[in-house]
Amino acid sequence: MNLVIISLTAAWASQFTLFSATLLLSHNIMCIGDFAMISYASSQKGALYTFDDTVKKKSYFFERKE
Repeated sequence: MNLVIISLTAAWASQFTLFSATLLLSHNIMCIGDFAMISYASSQKGALYTFDDTVKKKSYFFERKE
């Protein structure tokens, strides 16, 4: 089904429409990680802190225990 829709869009759409759709799709794909982090943070009961180590290119999540 997706191939049919993509084919029809490519056949009938202008280049500007295809460019805009590609940018929107790329943006949506890149936002998936943001939604995953928000979901993880909202599922935690305590205070949640983050730390980014730019040298190691890692992110750490810490939860305050009470």
